[in-house]
Amino acid sequence: MQTTLAALLLHPKAVFRFELGLGKRDDHGRVRLAPGELAYAIAYAVTDRVPDEELLKAARDGSLESGDGIRKQVIRLIDAEQVKMQESYRSNKIGPRHTAPMLRFFQEYFGYTKAPQVFKDIATKRKARLAGNYSPDALVSDTNLLVLHFIDKDQDVLRELLTTDRTFVSTGRGRWNGLVELKRRAKKAGQTGKVTPFDDKRNRINEHYNITPDQWTEDMPFPLDKTQRAGILTQPSWLIAHSTNFENHAIHRGKWIRERLLGGTIPNTPITVDAQLPDDETLTLRERMHVTREAFCWKCHQQMDPLGLSFEMYDHFGRFRTEELGKPVDTTGDVQFTGDPKIEGPVDGAVELFGRSEEH
Repeated sequence: MQTTLAALLLHPKAVFRFELGLGKRDDHGRVRLAPGELAYAIAYAVTDRVPDEELLKAARDGSLESGDGIRKQVIRLIDAEQVKMQESYRSNKIGPRHTAPMLRFFQEYFGYTKAPQVFKDIATKRKARLAGNYSPDALVSDTNLLVLHFIDKDQDVLRELLTTDRTFVSTGRGRWNGLVELKRRAKKAGQTGKVTPFDDKRNRINEHYNITPDQWTEDMPFPLDKTQRAGILTQPSWLIAHSTNFENHAIHRGKWIRERLLGGTIPNTPITVDAQLPDDETLTLRERMHVTREAFCWKCHQQMDPLGLSFEMYDHFGRFRTEELGKPVDTTGDVQFTGDPKIEGPVDGAVELFGRSEEH
């Protein structure tokens, strides 16, 4: 068994993704991918899976030798992925066929789909007064629809995603897929007036966005308070995905911005360093992070901490806040080491941080 598994795992197709260019050389010396290589490249790019039988057949019969043949297979796979996505999200808001792989790109880039993987135990949820009313899957679904909305508009997509004050809230996914049923019950009971997903008392998704049920509308996306939200990095799903069981993670948030938005590089933590903050429940996160100011640590942390601490205006459930442990929340931060003096300087909160990027 060990020998068999070793043979499989050490097979080139298991270890490497072949794109060596085994096709014919043209008059300019350029070598295109061979049909078999193209089949794998197309399949991984669109589906993250190995080629299906139809794509392999196209590679064998020479259909991938032409641009039209490649286009036919790409569109076929994208259409198939779109059908799967529509079945998954049960939403008519999903746009044309190009949106399926584009949504996957933004999911992987921003990482907000990791929110359900961040463990929040019962004690943590009770302390936050959420108890069993916590559904990170629904929050991820809201952000998915926001991404799809701007992809379909296809105008300044990244800028809009980083600065918009609009959002989808409790859009009929996850545990709270019951708006239609609530309307049916209300009609049967002869009730009049507005029906919202929050008439189901188990649904507390609105609290993550700091809105009341009365503010909710089926016409989405709708605007949130501009002083509280600005873009996908202030969405509850992203904030939860970049938190821990008990609190925010300003260091990881700052590292994400430095590397993903500003194009910087942060070295891995040296193995000789015990990267732990003091365990003192009487101190705020910012106060406990004083240990990163040590000269040896600050060489790297000065590129992360001032960026991540501007998100302290939210708790680790993505809710806007003004206090932590009974103290006013300090949301001051700083943008440095970008090479662009127009965007550098002190900021007060995440909204101001992304407002500056929009201005420049």
